[in-house]
Amino acid sequence: MKNNKILAALVVALGLAVGAFAETVVNLKDVNDHTTIGDDTKVKGTLTKNFKISIADGARVTLSSVTITTKEDKSKWAGITCLGDATISAAVALGNHQ
Repeated sequence: MKNNKILAALVVALGLAVGAFAETVVNLKDVNDHTTIGDDTKVKGTLTKNFKISIADGARVTLSSVTITTKEDKSKWAGITCLGDATISAAVALGNHQ
């Protein structure tokens, strides 16, 4: 019985630890306002609306198949703005190089 309680406590602790490191996913097609991307976030999709995309200071972000376009030639925001220092990684899909 004591071993079962210890095992249950370890399972709960492991679940909490995994949840603490879970990656957030932001799909740019779902963005409906100016957005700041936080730490441990995967960004994917196509942004076609005229919203400002920022990355928080100190955040670690992965870009995966990201396209940022605007319907106007004179957009206020072109691309992604870092609000300080950030680590940005680009995910590479095997067999999808151009």
